[in-house]
Amino acid sequence: MGSKFRIVISAIVALIVLSLSTCTSTNPTESISTRLVHLPDSSESPEITAFWWNGGWDHYDPDYMKYLDEFIIFAVAPNPETGEIFIDSVAESTGEIFYKRNSGPGLSTEMLKQITADADKYQVRKTLGINGMGKKKTIFNPLVENGNETKFAKEILTLCRTWGIQNVDVDYEHPNNDGDVEILTAIVRALYDNLNPAGIGVSIAVGPGREFMQKFVKQNHQYLSAINLMSYLQPYAGFVKWLELYHNELGVPREKLFGGIGFYIKKKGKPKESHNYRDFVEWFPEGNIPDEITRVDPDNLENMKTFRFNNSHETLSQKIQYVKDKGFGGIMIWAINHDLPMSDDRSMLRFVHSEVHKK
Repeated sequence: MGSKFRIVISAIVALIVLSLSTCTSTNPTESISTRLVHLPDSSESPEITAFWWNGGWDHYDPDYMKYLDEFIIFAVAPNPETGEIFIDSVAESTGEIFYKRNSGPGLSTEMLKQITADADKYQVRKTLGINGMGKKKTIFNPLVENGNETKFAKEILTLCRTWGIQNVDVDYEHPNNDGDVEILTAIVRALYDNLNPAGIGVSIAVGPGREFMQKFVKQNHQYLSAINLMSYLQPYAGFVKWLELYHNELGVPREKLFGGIGFYIKKKGKPKESHNYRDFVEWFPEGNIPDEITRVDPDNLENMKTFRFNNSHETLSQKIQYVKDKGFGGIMIWAINHDLPMSDDRSMLRFVHSEVHKK
Protein backbone atom coordinates (compact mmCIF):
# COMPACT_ATOMS: atom_id res chain seq x y z
CA MET A 1 0.00 0.00 0.00
CA GLY A 2 1.52 3.34 -1.08
CA SER A 3 2.20 6.09 1.42
CA LYS A 4 -0.23 8.53 -0.31
CA PHE A 5 -3.05 5.97 -0.13
CA ARG A 6 -2.36 5.37 3.59
CA ILE A 7 -2.49 9.14 4.20
CA VAL A 8 -5.86 9.37 2.44
CA ILE A 9 -7.26 6.45 4.48
CA SER A 10 -5.95 7.96 7.72
CA ALA A 11 -7.53 11.29 6.89
CA ILE A 12 -10.91 9.63 6.20
CA VAL A 13 -10.75 7.73 9.49
CA ALA A 14 -9.89 10.93 11.35
CA LEU A 15 -12.85 12.70 9.82
CA ILE A 16 -15.18 9.86 10.79
CA VAL A 17 -13.92 9.91 14.38
CA LEU A 18 -14.29 13.69 14.55
CA SER A 19 -17.80 13.45 13.16
CA LEU A 20 -18.82 10.80 15.70
CA SER A 21 -17.39 12.76 18.60
CA THR A 22 -19.29 15.85 17.47
CA CYS A 23 -22.58 13.93 17.25
CA THR A 24 -22.21 12.61 20.80
CA SER A 25 -21.34 15.98 22.30
CA THR A 26 -23.40 16.93 25.34
CA ASN A 27 -22.57 20.60 24.94
CA PRO A 28 -25.97 22.32 24.64
CA THR A 29 -24.58 24.88 22.21
CA GLU A 30 -23.93 21.96 19.84
CA SER A 31 -27.26 20.29 20.56
CA ILE A 32 -28.74 17.62 18.33
CA SER A 33 -32.08 19.40 18.34
CA THR A 34 -30.58 22.60 16.96
CA ARG A 35 -28.75 20.71 14.23
CA LEU A 36 -31.60 18.43 13.18
CA VAL A 37 -34.46 20.92 13.40
CA HIS A 38 -33.88 22.90 10.23
CA LEU A 39 -33.56 26.64 10.62
CA PRO A 40 -32.89 28.93 7.66
CA ASP A 41 -29.47 30.42 7.08
CA SER A 42 -28.94 33.92 5.77
CA SER A 43 -29.01 32.75 2.14
CA GLU A 44 -32.52 31.29 2.43
CA SER A 45 -35.95 32.85 2.77
CA PRO A 46 -37.17 33.11 6.38
CA GLU A 47 -39.49 30.36 7.53
CA ILE A 48 -43.21 30.69 8.10
CA THR A 49 -44.50 28.87 11.17
CA ALA A 50 -48.11 28.91 12.34
CA PHE A 51 -49.98 27.86 15.44
CA TRP A 52 -53.20 25.98 14.88
CA TRP A 53 -55.54 26.12 17.86
CA ASN A 54 -57.38 22.88 18.56
CA GLY A 55 -60.67 24.69 19.02
CA GLY A 56 -60.64 25.59 15.35
CA TRP A 57 -61.17 22.24 13.66
CA ASP A 58 -64.22 23.55 11.84
CA HIS A 59 -61.91 25.92 9.96
CA TYR A 60 -59.02 23.51 9.32
CA ASP A 61 -57.77 23.64 5.73
CA PRO A 62 -55.27 21.01 4.47
CA ASP A 63 -54.01 23.58 1.96
CA TYR A 64 -52.36 25.53 4.78
CA MET A 65 -49.42 23.21 4.27
CA LYS A 66 -48.69 24.59 0.79
CA TYR A 67 -47.66 27.88 2.36
CA LEU A 68 -45.95 26.82 5.62
CA ASP A 69 -42.59 25.51 6.78
CA GLU A 70 -43.80 24.51 10.25
CA PHE A 71 -47.24 23.66 11.65
CA ILE A 72 -47.63 23.92 15.43
CA ILE A 73 -50.41 21.64 16.67
CA PHE A 74 -51.77 23.39 19.75
CA ALA A 75 -51.90 21.70 22.21
CA VAL A 76 -51.62 19.04 24.91
CA ALA A 77 -51.18 19.61 28.65
CA PRO A 78 -49.63 17.59 31.48
CA ASN A 79 -51.62 15.97 34.25
CA PRO A 80 -49.63 17.30 37.22
CA GLU A 81 -50.70 14.47 39.51
CA THR A 82 -49.46 11.64 37.28
CA GLY A 83 -47.07 13.17 34.74
CA GLU A 84 -49.14 11.72 31.93
CA ILE A 85 -50.60 13.71 29.06
CA PHE A 86 -53.96 15.05 30.21
CA ILE A 87 -56.76 13.07 28.51
CA ASP A 88 -60.33 14.32 28.56
CA SER A 89 -62.10 11.27 27.19
CA VAL A 90 -61.89 8.23 24.94
CA ALA A 91 -64.66 7.35 22.47
CA GLU A 92 -66.00 3.90 23.32
CA SER A 93 -66.98 3.01 19.76
CA THR A 94 -63.76 4.09 17.98
CA GLY A 95 -61.09 4.42 20.65
CA GLU A 96 -60.41 7.98 19.56
CA ILE A 97 -58.55 9.88 22.27
CA PHE A 98 -59.52 13.46 23.08
CA TYR A 99 -56.86 15.41 24.94
CA LYS A 100 -58.02 17.90 27.53
CA ARG A 101 -58.16 21.63 26.96
CA ASN A 102 -59.51 24.36 29.21
CA SER A 103 -63.10 24.10 28.01
CA GLY A 104 -63.28 20.31 27.63
CA PRO A 105 -62.12 17.96 24.85
CA GLY A 106 -59.64 19.43 22.40
CA LEU A 107 -57.01 17.85 20.19
CA SER A 108 -57.83 14.27 19.20
CA THR A 109 -56.01 11.36 17.63
CA GLU A 110 -58.13 11.67 14.48
CA MET A 111 -57.07 15.32 14.17
CA LEU A 112 -53.45 14.28 14.62
CA LYS A 113 -53.87 11.63 11.93
CA GLN A 114 -55.21 14.18 9.43
CA ILE A 115 -52.75 16.97 10.27
CA THR A 116 -49.63 14.80 10.20
CA ALA A 117 -50.63 13.23 6.88
CA ASP A 118 -51.20 16.68 5.34
CA ALA A 119 -47.91 18.00 6.71
CA ASP A 120 -45.97 14.99 5.44
CA LYS A 121 -47.46 15.46 1.97
CA TYR A 122 -45.79 18.87 1.70
CA GLN A 123 -42.76 18.11 3.93
CA VAL A 124 -43.86 20.61 6.56
CA ARG A 125 -42.22 20.33 9.98
CA LYS A 126 -44.66 19.08 12.63
CA THR A 127 -44.47 20.66 16.09
CA LEU A 128 -46.57 19.72 19.11
CA GLY A 129 -47.66 22.58 21.36
CA ILE A 130 -47.54 22.04 25.12
CA ASN A 131 -49.55 24.38 27.32
CA GLY A 132 -51.06 24.64 30.78
CA MET A 133 -54.56 25.56 29.59
CA GLY A 134 -53.94 29.05 30.96
CA LYS A 135 -53.47 27.60 34.46
CA LYS A 136 -49.76 27.47 35.22
CA LYS A 137 -50.41 27.46 38.98
CA THR A 138 -52.54 24.32 38.79
CA ILE A 139 -50.94 22.57 35.77
CA PHE A 140 -47.28 23.41 35.10
CA ASN A 141 -46.10 24.38 38.56
CA PRO A 142 -47.44 21.33 40.45
CA LEU A 143 -46.10 19.09 37.67
CA VAL A 144 -42.60 20.06 38.81
CA GLU A 145 -43.46 20.32 42.49
CA ASN A 146 -44.67 16.70 42.30
CA GLY A 147 -41.47 15.64 40.54
CA ASN A 148 -43.31 14.51 37.39
CA GLU A 149 -41.62 16.61 34.70
CA THR A 150 -39.35 13.77 33.54
CA LYS A 151 -42.24 11.31 33.29
CA PHE A 152 -44.18 13.89 31.28
CA ALA A 153 -41.21 14.39 28.96
CA LYS A 154 -41.07 10.65 28.31
CA GLU A 155 -44.82 10.62 27.54
CA ILE A 156 -44.27 13.45 25.07
CA LEU A 157 -41.41 11.54 23.47
CA THR A 158 -43.71 8.55 22.91
CA LEU A 159 -46.39 10.76 21.37
CA CYS A 160 -43.84 12.45 19.10
CA ARG A 161 -42.51 9.11 17.88
CA THR A 162 -46.04 7.83 17.26
CA TRP A 163 -46.92 10.74 14.97
CA GLY A 164 -43.51 11.61 13.53
CA ILE A 165 -43.40 14.96 15.33
CA GLN A 166 -40.06 16.75 15.05
CA ASN A 167 -40.34 19.53 17.62
CA VAL A 168 -42.33 20.61 20.67
CA ASP A 169 -43.21 24.18 21.65
CA VAL A 170 -43.77 25.13 25.28
CA ASP A 171 -46.35 27.82 26.09
CA TYR A 172 -45.87 28.75 29.76
CA GLU A 173 -47.91 31.90 30.35
CA HIS A 174 -46.10 33.58 32.08
CA PRO A 175 -43.17 33.48 34.53
CA ASN A 176 -43.71 36.29 37.05
CA ASN A 177 -40.93 35.56 39.57
CA ASP A 178 -37.75 33.54 40.09
CA GLY A 179 -39.75 30.55 41.26
CA ASP A 180 -41.63 30.46 37.96
CA VAL A 181 -38.31 30.70 36.11
CA GLU A 182 -37.08 27.63 38.01
CA ILE A 183 -40.29 25.74 37.18
CA LEU A 184 -40.07 26.58 33.47
CA THR A 185 -36.38 25.70 33.41
CA ALA A 186 -37.11 22.30 34.94
CA ILE A 187 -39.79 21.56 32.34
CA VAL A 188 -37.68 22.66 29.37
CA ARG A 189 -34.59 20.81 30.59
CA ALA A 190 -36.58 17.61 31.14
CA LEU A 191 -37.96 17.87 27.61
CA TYR A 192 -34.55 18.68 26.18
CA ASP A 193 -32.81 15.81 27.99
CA ASN A 194 -35.37 13.27 26.78
CA LEU A 195 -36.17 14.57 23.29
CA ASN A 196 -32.81 15.84 22.15
CA PRO A 197 -31.16 12.41 21.82
CA ALA A 198 -34.04 11.45 19.50
CA GLY A 199 -33.42 14.51 17.31
CA ILE A 200 -36.58 16.28 18.52
CA GLY A 201 -36.22 19.99 19.27
CA VAL A 202 -37.74 22.16 21.99
CA SER A 203 -38.92 25.69 21.23
CA ILE A 204 -40.86 28.20 23.31
CA ALA A 205 -43.46 30.94 22.84
CA VAL A 206 -42.71 34.08 24.87
CA GLY A 207 -44.39 37.32 25.84
CA PRO A 208 -41.37 39.38 24.78
CA GLY A 209 -41.73 42.26 27.24
CA ARG A 210 -41.96 40.14 30.39
CA GLU A 211 -38.98 40.56 32.72
CA PHE A 212 -38.83 37.01 34.04
CA MET A 213 -39.35 35.45 30.62
CA GLN A 214 -36.37 37.46 29.42
CA LYS A 215 -34.41 36.12 32.38
CA PHE A 216 -35.37 32.55 31.50
CA VAL A 217 -34.41 33.02 27.84
CA LYS A 218 -31.04 34.55 28.69
CA GLN A 219 -30.21 31.56 30.89
CA ASN A 220 -31.61 28.80 28.68
CA HIS A 221 -31.73 29.77 24.99
CA GLN A 222 -28.93 27.31 24.20
CA TYR A 223 -31.39 24.48 24.87
CA LEU A 224 -34.03 25.86 22.51
CA SER A 225 -34.39 25.23 18.80
CA ALA A 226 -36.43 28.43 18.31
CA ILE A 227 -38.02 31.29 20.26
CA ASN A 228 -41.42 32.49 19.08
CA LEU A 229 -42.01 36.11 20.08
CA MET A 230 -45.69 36.84 20.73
CA SER A 231 -45.46 40.34 19.21
CA TYR A 232 -48.77 39.79 17.47
CA LEU A 233 -50.34 43.25 17.35
CA GLN A 234 -47.18 45.29 17.80
CA PRO A 235 -46.60 48.21 15.43
CA TYR A 236 -43.54 47.94 13.21
CA ALA A 237 -41.27 49.69 15.73
CA GLY A 238 -42.30 47.33 18.54
CA PHE A 239 -41.92 44.27 16.33
CA VAL A 240 -38.34 45.32 15.52
CA LYS A 241 -37.58 46.31 19.11
CA TRP A 242 -38.21 42.85 20.54
CA LEU A 243 -36.33 40.98 17.83
CA GLU A 244 -33.27 43.14 18.39
CA LEU A 245 -33.49 43.06 22.20
CA TYR A 246 -33.62 39.26 22.29
CA HIS A 247 -30.61 39.10 19.98
CA ASN A 248 -28.46 41.96 21.28
CA GLU A 249 -29.23 41.90 25.01
CA LEU A 250 -30.20 38.28 25.66
CA GLY A 251 -27.71 36.71 23.26
CA VAL A 252 -30.15 34.66 21.17
CA PRO A 253 -28.82 33.88 17.65
CA ARG A 254 -30.87 35.69 15.00
CA GLU A 255 -31.80 32.48 13.20
CA LYS A 256 -33.58 31.21 16.34
CA LEU A 257 -35.89 34.24 16.62
CA PHE A 258 -39.34 34.33 15.02
CA GLY A 259 -41.41 37.52 15.02
CA GLY A 260 -45.09 36.93 15.77
CA ILE A 261 -47.98 38.41 13.82
CA GLY A 262 -51.66 38.16 14.74
CA PHE A 263 -54.47 37.07 12.45
CA TYR A 264 -56.96 38.94 14.65
CA ILE A 265 -57.76 42.36 16.11
CA LYS A 266 -58.27 43.46 19.71
CA LYS A 267 -60.29 46.40 21.00
CA LYS A 268 -58.53 49.12 22.95
CA GLY A 269 -59.83 49.52 26.49
CA LYS A 270 -62.55 47.60 28.29
CA PRO A 271 -64.61 45.53 27.98
CA LYS A 272 -62.39 43.12 26.04
CA GLU A 273 -63.36 42.35 22.46
CA SER A 274 -61.54 40.64 19.62
CA HIS A 275 -62.34 39.40 16.12
CA ASN A 276 -60.68 36.86 13.83
CA TYR A 277 -59.37 37.97 10.46
CA ARG A 278 -61.81 35.77 8.56
CA ASP A 279 -64.64 37.75 10.21
CA PHE A 280 -63.45 41.36 10.22
CA VAL A 281 -62.09 41.18 6.66
CA GLU A 282 -65.74 41.34 5.60
CA TRP A 283 -65.89 44.86 7.06
CA PHE A 284 -63.64 45.94 4.19
CA PRO A 285 -65.15 44.69 0.91
CA GLU A 286 -62.65 46.75 -1.09
CA GLY A 287 -59.63 45.64 0.93
CA ASN A 288 -57.15 48.16 2.36
CA ILE A 289 -57.51 47.10 6.00
CA PRO A 290 -55.77 49.76 8.14
CA ASP A 291 -53.51 49.21 11.16
CA GLU A 292 -56.11 50.80 13.42
CA ILE A 293 -59.79 50.10 12.85
CA THR A 294 -62.58 52.34 14.09
CA ARG A 295 -66.17 51.11 14.17
CA VAL A 296 -69.48 52.44 15.46
CA ASP A 297 -70.65 50.52 18.50
CA PRO A 298 -73.91 48.81 17.35
CA ASP A 299 -75.19 48.91 20.96
CA ASN A 300 -74.49 52.64 21.31
CA LEU A 301 -74.44 54.55 18.04
CA GLU A 302 -72.79 57.53 19.72
CA ASN A 303 -69.82 55.45 20.83
CA MET A 304 -66.83 54.45 18.66
CA LYS A 305 -64.76 51.30 19.09
CA THR A 306 -61.08 51.28 18.14
CA PHE A 307 -59.27 48.03 17.37
CA ARG A 308 -55.52 47.33 17.14
CA PHE A 309 -54.30 45.34 14.15
CA ASN A 310 -50.92 46.71 13.03
CA ASN A 311 -50.73 44.08 10.29
CA SER A 312 -52.00 45.96 7.27
CA HIS A 313 -50.41 44.87 4.02
CA GLU A 314 -48.01 47.81 4.17
CA THR A 315 -46.93 47.18 7.77
CA LEU A 316 -46.76 43.43 7.29
CA SER A 317 -44.52 43.91 4.26
CA GLN A 318 -42.19 46.08 6.34
CA LYS A 319 -42.05 43.52 9.16
CA ILE A 320 -41.28 40.67 6.79
CA GLN A 321 -38.65 42.67 4.92
CA TYR A 322 -36.91 43.46 8.21
CA VAL A 323 -36.81 39.78 9.14
CA LYS A 324 -35.35 39.00 5.70
CA ASP A 325 -32.79 41.80 5.72
CA LYS A 326 -31.51 41.07 9.23
CA GLY A 327 -31.35 37.27 8.96
CA PHE A 328 -33.91 36.36 11.61
CA GLY A 329 -35.46 32.90 11.62
CA GLY A 330 -38.85 33.82 10.28
CA ILE A 331 -42.45 34.79 10.90
CA MET A 332 -44.74 33.11 13.43
CA ILE A 333 -48.54 33.28 13.12
CA TRP A 334 -51.25 33.13 15.77
CA ALA A 335 -53.46 31.52 14.71
CA ILE A 336 -53.84 29.93 11.31
CA ASN A 337 -57.47 28.91 11.89
CA HIS A 338 -58.34 32.63 12.13
CA ASP A 339 -57.59 32.96 8.43
CA LEU A 340 -59.85 32.56 5.41
CA PRO A 341 -59.75 29.34 3.37
CA MET A 342 -56.64 29.12 1.23
CA SER A 343 -58.82 29.24 -1.88
CA ASP A 344 -59.69 32.86 -1.01
CA ASP A 345 -57.34 35.44 -2.56
CA ARG A 346 -57.71 37.59 0.59
CA SER A 347 -56.02 34.99 2.81
CA MET A 348 -53.44 36.54 5.15
CA LEU A 349 -51.23 33.45 4.97
CA ARG A 350 -51.09 33.67 1.21
CA PHE A 351 -50.03 37.31 1.47
CA VAL A 352 -47.36 36.48 4.06
CA HIS A 353 -46.04 33.68 1.85
CA SER A 354 -45.85 35.95 -1.20
CA GLU A 355 -43.94 38.61 0.76
CA VAL A 356 -41.51 36.13 2.34
CA HIS A 357 -40.61 34.66 -1.06
CA LYS A 358 -40.62 37.92 -2.99
CA LYS A 359 -37.22 38.59 -4.55
